[in-house]
Formats: sequence, C-alpha cells, structure tokens
Amino acid sequence: ASGDCPLLCSKSIDRLVCFLRSNPDVDLVRISAKGGIEVIHEGFDVMRRRVWELADKFSDTPELREHQFPVLKLYRERFPDISEIEILDDELYYKINHRISVDTPADLEFMNEIYSELQDTGKEFRLDNVMDLLLKKPSLMDINRDVHQKSVEYKSHKILMAISAVKNFGYGNLLRAIEISRVLVNHGEGVEIAVLDDMAKESAIKKGFSAVVIDSFEDILSLSDNADIVVFDVNKNIAVESYVVSKLKSMSKKVVFIDNLRGGALSADKVIIPTAHYRGRVYNNLISGPELVVIRREIKCLKRDCIEKRGVVARVDSKNRSWIEKLWPHATFIDQFEDNFAELLAHSSIIITHLGLSSYEALYLDTMPIMIPRDSEDEEEIEGFYSFLLSGRHRSPEFGRGSVLIANILRGML
Repeated sequence: ASGDCPLLCSKSIDRLVCFLRSNPDVDLVRISAKGGIEVIHEGFDVMRRRVWELADKFSDTPELREHQFPVLKLYRERFPDISEIEILDDELYYKINHRISVDTPADLEFMNEIYSELQDTGKEFRLDNVMDLLLKKPSLMDINRDVHQKSVEYKSHKILMAISAVKNFGYGNLLRAIEISRVLVNHGEGVEIAVLDDMAKESAIKKGFSAVVIDSFEDILSLSDNADIVVFDVNKNIAVESYVVSKLKSMSKKVVFIDNLRGGALSADKVIIPTAHYRGRVYNNLISGPELVVIRREIKCLKRDCIEKRGVVARVDSKNRSWIEKLWPHATFIDQFEDNFAELLAHSSIIITHLGLSSYEALYLDTMPIMIPRDSEDEEEIEGFYSFLLSGRHRSPEFGRGSVLIANILRGML
C-alpha cells in the first residue's frame, strides 16, 4: 500500500485478500474495469509472497523498484507461471474515475478541500464518503484534474524560476510564475523558485513549492547546477546582466525570459511576452500574443461562481494614490499583495491599476480595468490593451490558457 494514497479502501483490500485465501491456485488478484470504466482505487496491490520475491528479483532499475514493483505490469512476460485474476468491486467505485493519490501541490489542495468539506458535514474522511461528495460537487475535481500521472520510464527535468518579487513590487511576476510552475509540476517536472525576499518565499512555499531567497540574480549561477532550464520572470525595468546569461548557456542550461527584454534577455534561448498589448520590436527569440496570457486557476474558479459586483478596488503606486483617492473616495486601496486579492477583484465593478497581470484577470472576471500609465511606454501599451478589450477576444474559451502553453514551450525545449 502506497503512503501517498490517503483514501485506501480497507473494504476493497479485504475483498482481494479473502479472494486469495479462498483460491490457493491464484497468485495475484486485481480489481477489474467494468464496462470499460476503470475503478477509482489507487495505491494497493494484493498478491502472494512469492510474487513479491520474484518482482524484487526482476526489478533491476531504481524506477522499477520505486513503487509496488511496476515490473509486474511493464514486463509481464518475466512472470509466465504467475496466475492472475481480476474481480469486480462495489458499483460506487466505478461512478467516478479521478486521481486520488498525492504527488503534486494540486493533489494536496484537492485532498485538503474534500477533507474540509466532509469535516464540515460531520462525515468521516473515507473513500465512500468522498465518492458521494464528488458526485454532488463535481467541480471539486477541477482542482487537480490537469495533473498527469508520470510514467515509470519518464525522467523528470528541473526548472529553476528566478522571480523579481520583493515586498509589494513584482508580485504579478510571482503569481504568474507560480501558475506556470503549477502546470509544470502537474506534468511531472521539478520546479524550484528563487526570489528576493522572505515574503515572496513564504508565498511560494504556501503554494507547495520549494523556494529560496537570493541577494541578486548572479546567485542563480550557483543554484542552477541541477537545472535544465532557468526561467527569469522579472519586472520589465530590471536588467539581468548579460554575463549571467552567457555563463548559464556555457553550463548547457536553456535560458528563458518572461516579459523582459533588458540586459541579457536578447541573448536568451527564448523570450516570452505573455500579453496582448506588446508593441515593441520583433526578435528571432521572442514570442508574444493573447493566447499566452496567464490567468490563475483561482481566478478561473471564481469565474464559475455567480458573484454580485459592486465597488471599486485600486492598487497603484504611492505617487498616484492621492489624486485617485479624490476621484474615487470610496475605493478600496490595496497597499501590498494580499491573499484575498482574487476575491476582491471578482466582487469589484472597477479596478484602478497599472498594466499587468491583474489587468487581464479583471477582463476575465468582467471587472472593468482603468489603467494608470507609469510612463510614455506604458501609454502605448495601454492603448494596445484596450484595443484587445474592445475586440472581445478576451471572451474566447481559449483566453487565459497561457500557463499551459508556456509550460508546453518550456517542456518542448528539454
């Protein structure tokens, strides 16, 4: 029985054990599919001791020894004398086919959510109650629906995310990088996050990621030994030195920049501008477009809810706050990044902010964004943003899938 499966069903395990005891000529018993539908169970196998000993003997790689001897399924020809039988389980366990093991932060979030739901109704955290809950609230399965089970043969890669989040500056970069990282982990890749302060580190860890604080982006050189790709998601006004990028490439690392064209970005393997408003120069290593816009899963979940919208929320630089307060005296001002920002945004009719991730999240939630430019470059890009808004393309079902597309781009570079 696997320790990463907290919903092991003792009743089903007992059924298999009793079957073996009653059928001494059978070596291995499994639960079969029914009408082409697989049973929901994960994390246990029932077989006789001699099968375990043979499986141990024939498992000649670390991957084959990692779980309950996958050699039994991958190389069945090595066990010609083993008799195997499949039996049916209770009807309930065929009604939903969803992953119930915990391998990723999304899986853990799913388990925590169903645990809380059952606790609130006074029901025990066990598989039959979970099945009843999911049949009543199938939307819970969206939490980890996009997790892909990694095969035994698949070799994970390591992606190092370097992010410019510090205090209330650059948290859009952090949220975007975490969302992309979530998709990468769900596809079986390893991700480590490097940030510039403890607050950003805590935010990343809270989302289930390994994170470290660095003093400067030069520190990435010493952190990248095991990395296959180094991704810089840094504020567009920050320049990562060219020699850092050159050194990483000399170490056979792929280097990617997100929404940044300064310093060493132009010598990177790829630059991704995940916006609909980019109007700058075209480079051979640059890709951009509205299809790459990242919308966090928290925002997508809120979109499904019927939310009453009222009021104004504002998140702007301190130099702009005084005159905005005069124009919108009843606005709710956010001085730094807050965990409830997504809910606040969803419930607001208007957001006053600078151009960034929250602008597109507002579009997704039908909250009208009022853009405050920081400089003349911003003014041109805001014009592009509003052109996208007026085009109505943000209402396309494809809008907001940028995290998946960017993750696929990164995986395609491996």
